[in-house]
Amino acid sequence: MRRLLPVLLVGLAMTGCDVAGDRVPTRATLISIDIEDAPLRQLDGSRWDGDVGGGPELYVRLYDERDLPARDACAGSRDLINPRDDVSMRPRFSDTPWYDDVESGDFPLEWDVDGGFALPRLTDPLLVVLCDYDPTTVDDEVAITTTFALADRAPSQVDGVEDTILVEGAGPDRDRVLVRLRVVYR
Repeated sequence: MRRLLPVLLVGLAMTGCDVAGDRVPTRATLISIDIEDAPLRQLDGSRWDGDVGGGPELYVRLYDERDLPARDACAGSRDLINPRDDVSMRPRFSDTPWYDDVESGDFPLEWDVDGGFALPRLTDPLLVVLCDYDPTTVDDEVAITTTFALADRAPSQVDGVEDTILVEGAGPDRDRVLVRLRVVYR
């Protein structure tokens, strides 16, 4: 019996541990948002910034669809996270919260979230809005993704590994918008 006691104690201790893969995900942490492709001109062919120069100054905003403004998502204030307001979310290759004068060869555009961003609930209807920063007027909505829920994309069990979620665009530019979110399910 003395030989079995340490084995039993180890077995009991292991059953109390939170081992990755032993449960269904209940929450997620956003690690980064990458824009793989986006429209660099408006539907009528004009530039986002008019005739003043290069491409648009692009940044992203993550919304719960229920909080999305009825008009002009880039002017709303109820987003979950965006690099203009959240210092923990920064572009990988820019000194500003947006990428300046984006051209087709600049993709992917990448924003890391330092320390991650804990998303409220896996069942929330989320979407990503791509905006063109403009210092003199309201920022333009360049593109918007389809609505998605992290629960629909979650692995069957927590594994502690970063998962990649691809989200396509919605609306008339849907084929020109591709967003990659990196999340860790917990």
